[in-house]
Amino acid sequence: MSAHINPRRGSLPIVSTLLALALSLTVPTPSHAQDPDSGAATQAPVLLETPVPWRLSADQEGLDAALDHAAGLGFQDGAELGLGLNEGLEGDWGTKSFLLGASGRLGPLGLGVGWINSGEGEGGQSRVDVALALRLSRELAIGARTQRYEGLSGVEDETLERMEVSTTWRPSRAFSLALAVEDIDEAEFAGRRFEPFMTGSLSMRPGSERIAFGVEGGGALSGDAPWRLGGALRFMLTPGLEVGGYGRYVTSSDSAERVEWGAFLAMTQRRITAETSLN
Repeated sequence: MSAHINPRRGSLPIVSTLLALALSLTVPTPSHAQDPDSGAATQAPVLLETPVPWRLSADQEGLDAALDHAAGLGFQDGAELGLGLNEGLEGDWGTKSFLLGASGRLGPLGLGVGWINSGEGEGGQSRVDVALALRLSRELAIGARTQRYEGLSGVEDETLERMEVSTTWRPSRAFSLALAVEDIDEAEFAGRRFEPFMTGSLSMRPGSERIAFGVEGGGALSGDAPWRLGGALRFMLTPGLEVGGYGRYVTSSDSAERVEWGAFLAMTQRRITAETSLN
């Protein structure tokens, strides 16, 4: 699993430091890969996914956007630094992955970089995200993100690169809409092809920032079409204390249909956020 970075909305335009301790029970959602010879979707290797489903892509605007939905960087205020340690509740206790990243916006341009290292596999696995956003207007931003993976196959110097484009439309603080297309480059790795996959989310914050909810889903644009659909809900109990949860239904061609769920608790004091999550 992966560390979850959830910066506080509306933070002051200065550098904020985040410490996220993720406690995970489930396996990440498999990536959408397809065997180019047979046309059948197959199980992808563990790709160090960093889902943040309780903060929908339409809500993301900081380091979480750099790791998930680049267009959100167009709405970030100031800059952020992030440090994440991911632990597991199953098996031996020990750090499963380590995350380090930074993001910021200057004028219409937003930029984010994240590095994740995992001890899985021989020599470990690593992933580098580079995200760029352009704010076209007060309400609209577009973005692009590249991911580079190393150590997935255990073969030295064998890498995988993937690309995603995204957009966020936020006409008001009470409503936002996001769209993205993952794997637009249809990368191939170890005999698998990653098909384009479209995602979308709608988030609403009626009346204040104390409550946010919405829906998110996605489906393959070609091939044997897996899809997913879910929702998320967040509450700010008091300033500095936030709780939330999500649930979603996932279907794919290479595994059984399933329901995923999770909950999290985050505390913010003087621009330092500590978070724990259960998936």
